[in-house]
Formats: sequence, C-alpha cells, structure tokens
Amino acid sequence: MRPLTQIAFAASLVIAAACSRPAAIRPAPQSSPTILISNRGVSMSLESAVQKISFRPLLPSSNISHVAVIPPLGGEDTLQNRGIAIEYTAGGTTLLLSEWPRQKFTLTVGQSDLGASPCAVKAYKTDGAIWITRAGVVMTLQPDGVVRAERVFTEAARLVKTGNC
Repeated sequence: MRPLTQIAFAASLVIAAACSRPAAIRPAPQSSPTILISNRGVSMSLESAVQKISFRPLLPSSNISHVAVIPPLGGEDTLQNRGIAIEYTAGGTTLLLSEWPRQKFTLTVGQSDLGASPCAVKAYKTDGAIWITRAGVVMTLQPDGVVRAERVFTEAARLVKTGNC
C-alpha cells in the first residue's frame, strides 16, 4: 500500500470504530413541576406583597415558600381590590391559600350565601375550601399537588380557628 492509501485506510478504521460504539445515553433533563401559585399572579416577597393590598392577610404558617399578588375577584385592579396568594407547607403537604377583600359581591356555593354565615367552610370543588371571614376577606384553600381532600378541609378548619374568624 502506498503511504497515502495507508493513512486513508487507517482513518476509515478509526471512523468505523467510533461509529460502532453506542453513544452515551444522557437522561432528559427533569423539569420541576410548575407551582400552582405561578399561574395566579405576580410572585414577590411577602413584605412587597403586603404593601400592594389593602388588608392584613392571614399568614397560615411559618413555612411559607412563595407569595404572589393576585388579581381582584372583580372590578378594577386597585390596591383596595387585589388579593394575595400564599403557598406554604403544613403537615407535609403543600397548600395554596388565596385571600381577597370581599368587595360588595354576593358569593354563593350551591345554595349557600357565604356572607350569611361567616367562617363556615364550604367545598367549592372536591379538594378546595372557601369561606369568608368576619372581617370580609374571602379565603380559598387548595392543594398544590396531590393531597387528600380531607387534609385540605382539616387545614381550612385550623385556619378558621386560629385566623380571622
């Protein structure tokens, strides 16, 4: 063989060997699940959020992970109408507490007018609780992730007992 032919032959063997090796398998990057609060409003620090609402929110736990200012239940997006969402961990579960000033709305679940019986927790969905405080703040509690509905309602009862009711 001529020297140039030998180089070409050697190069083809190296390429063939490289092609015959299985490529390293890399797992697809795992994306973290989107937290529920990120779909609700503008995330910020608790201190900043409290300055953008007109009421004193119930702080459900010292294990607060995220806070967001959320749009009003209705009407204009003003300091007096905006709400706050607080994501926190309690009893090993992640929950989202949302709070708004009631404004002048009549809120009903089924046949129940929530304003007629403040602090009475009602189910607005299978794993979602709603109530109105005596101070006129509308509260909802729901899980962020898979949580038994019973756990949500137990936590709602705790909040009613220790909170603004």
